Amino acid sequence: SLLLSFPRFHTHTDCVGLRSKALMLWGLLARWAALLHVAIGLIIVGVILMAGIVSMTAGGEFNKKWGNKLMRARVFSQFAFVALLAAYFMTGGD
Repeated sequence: SLLLSFPRFHTHTDCVGLRSKALMLWGLLARWAALLHVAIGLIIVGVILMAGIVSMTAGGEFNKKWGNKLMRARVFSQFAFVALLAAYFMTGGD
């Protein structure tokens, strides 16, 4: 039956143990999510930086059109990344 598939708790300590395991798993998932956001931020900044370097070395019409825009995008993305990272650590991130 369906009722047999649910875990049965015989004592209060069984419930507390399960709750602490769930909280530990939640903390681990939150830490991995934070690391994923850091990795995504670094990739975005790196891609914009590399595009700017390629634009600068190529020169010509492409650099005149996109060089300054890429530099502004890089500065903005770096600022946003550092601000989000600082907010994470100021709110108690490990």
